[in-house]
Amino acid sequence: MKLLWMHDLAVMRDMNPSVYVRIPFEVADSWRFDGLILQKKYEDGFAAYLNGRLVASANAPAQLALDSCATKGRSVELALGSQEFDLDSSIDVLQSGRNVLAVHGLNVTLSSPNLLILPKLIAKETDYGVK
Repeated sequence: MKLLWMHDLAVMRDMNPSVYVRIPFEVADSWRFDGLILQKKYEDGFAAYLNGRLVASANAPAQLALDSCATKGRSVELALGSQEFDLDSSIDVLQSGRNVLAVHGLNVTLSSPNLLILPKLIAKETDYGVK
């Protein structure tokens, strides 16, 4: 996975208030999991998709476009704290093999100087009572 550093994203400022990030990952046995949590640090808004299905969003407009802005800003203090989104109802989207977590990151304005997109997808393993 290629990480985008701040200088890579600096071209966004005054050009586009949003960015797309795709994170491919592998799952050996998706049947072993019975729940998902998206742990997210973000500024100002986002929409997250798992294998093409919208699974979580915050401060995102109802109709997303290439140049969408977040519906409201978030302070740096809030952005640096993790927020959890329960994705249990989307567990059926997780598949054995290749998966993609895609995030549409949203700034509140075109000239916003900050952007933070830090997702962590946590799978909850099924407990079959084996000790």
